[in-house]
Amino acid sequence: MTLQYNKENDRYNNFNCGNCFKIKIKDKWTWVRIEQNGNNQWYLIDENDFTCLCSQLEGAEIKIPYQNSRRYE
Repeated sequence: MTLQYNKENDRYNNFNCGNCFKIKIKDKWTWVRIEQNGNNQWYLIDENDFTCLCSQLEGAEIKIPYQNSRRYE
């Protein structure tokens, strides 16, 4: 699965603010949380508080954990 913007619902992969998942950047999997800023731009924040706009990472491979589990969809 890849990070993709959906114009119909103005979201990435139907995520809501606060959803967490893993994203692969430079061959490394990183936990991130998705948020939206005051300019209605979606961004990701990692455990080190590094942020990046989703538009810069669109197409990157992602893993979404099952609810209450460490298994992935």
